[in-house]
Amino acid sequence: MEVTTFQNKPIKAASKALDYKSAVFSSFFDIRAIHSICKSNSPVFAHILRLLPGCKTVRVLGKLRHPSISDAPTASEGTNSSSISAAADRRVALLKAEKESSQRELKQHRKALADFHRSTSIRKLQQDFNHTSEAKNAIKMVKKRTHELEFDIAEARRKIQLKKQKIQALSWVPSNKQPTFVDNNATCYQRAEDSLVKLEDIRGATFCSTDNGLVTVTETVAFSLDDFKYYINLRNYTRNLDSAKAIHLLTFMAADVFRPPPPSFKVNPKNCSHWRGLTDFQKYIKRHKTKELKQTEKRMSEYPLNVSSMAELGDNYTVHQSAAPFLRAFYYSTPMGKRRRRLEFRSKKFKQKLLHRERAFCSKTTPPIMFIGDRGYGTGSYIKKHQRVGGPWQGKLHGSNTKVFVTNEYNSSQTCLYCYRKLSHTYKQKEGKKTLNRGSFICHNPECVGRFRVLPRDRVSAMAIGLAGLSQVLFGVTIPEFDPHPTAAKSKEFNKKAEEFCRTFIV
Repeated sequence: MEVTTFQNKPIKAASKALDYKSAVFSSFFDIRAIHSICKSNSPVFAHILRLLPGCKTVRVLGKLRHPSISDAPTASEGTNSSSISAAADRRVALLKAEKESSQRELKQHRKALADFHRSTSIRKLQQDFNHTSEAKNAIKMVKKRTHELEFDIAEARRKIQLKKQKIQALSWVPSNKQPTFVDNNATCYQRAEDSLVKLEDIRGATFCSTDNGLVTVTETVAFSLDDFKYYINLRNYTRNLDSAKAIHLLTFMAADVFRPPPPSFKVNPKNCSHWRGLTDFQKYIKRHKTKELKQTEKRMSEYPLNVSSMAELGDNYTVHQSAAPFLRAFYYSTPMGKRRRRLEFRSKKFKQKLLHRERAFCSKTTPPIMFIGDRGYGTGSYIKKHQRVGGPWQGKLHGSNTKVFVTNEYNSSQTCLYCYRKLSHTYKQKEGKKTLNRGSFICHNPECVGRFRVLPRDRVSAMAIGLAGLSQVLFGVTIPEFDPHPTAAKSKEFNKKAEEFCRTFIV
């Protein structure tokens, strides 16, 4: 141990140490030596040391060591644990090999689709055959082949995802936290995994789900228990029946069975800028800028500070420093300060108005029960030219007026709501080339009720978030396709509760 004074001078004599009773001692300990000293006197070192100024002793707090049975594994236990770990390693290696095989299969399917797109063109067929019956048959065959190739790609993606889930399940440890029932008359803002609601309390309620995004700030859809029963019933049919019965029950009345996703309430960054007065504030700045100020800002942009050489950095910094008074005189003037404060006040008022519009769109009589996704806030995004308007503030403000459950968005933008298979993007012509249209979805499953129908992406994602959240708080387990850690036990429990709900619930 080394004891020092305030001036960091070592104190070697004990008599001199007593003169520095109020000194702050800096000490460096040899942990091994302390452990050996404690071992000789039986206490166990608890890593709590107290230096008492003016005293000659150091208090070491510990606990008495009692004799206990050794926890070292026996030879048989060691053999069993090693065999279990070896079996787990073999299982992981096998799953990784199967995943790599599925990835190679996915590449082959994508290559086949790209070759087919290069070799065939529906527009060219229409021009060559001039809208004859031969052209119609040829176009029909091309569309059929395209749907088959797209469905093969979707199935390969689904296989890869299943392999990844099985690999993660070997090391995943479930949480011991149990969900609790939510008071029917109280508002809340909490995770859906930690909450439960009773069916009697929500029988006449309206539900809404919100998908967050960067290009579209929020998209909210409203649905009822009848809509929830419709989608759960579809899953029961398609999962528990063979394909022939499913086709017979669902596709012979496709016009009556298919329900498009409900209409949505969409909020864009431009709407937010207009409603909270940011557009007027930016117009005021552009209108009152002088020519000298514009030239100063242009000159500053020509001399950036992110340069590599120190000499160039010094010159550019001098330019920025000389321009600071002109910028400060304009941006921190009295009129600009007043307008900036007015913008802050309007922003607070705008948030409450926006959230009220969302709730009124879903239900004008009673506050709806809301499910909000936990992703897509735009935080940390590298995509430029977009305002970061979204965030968790929306759910927190909603939580002061109604029940809000934050829901996991796993697979919400990849799963079809009618057959629970993988979705695909449509194609569009851009500058004479065929590119993906990432704003829409299409299901290529020939046995799906909504097959070959183009649906908006954000609306499908918002509806999927609502279905996953409502099943979580109602059944205690979410839909397996939306569960990041699915197990056989959870799937069995969900199937049992979903069948019971669809059999007993009457609107």
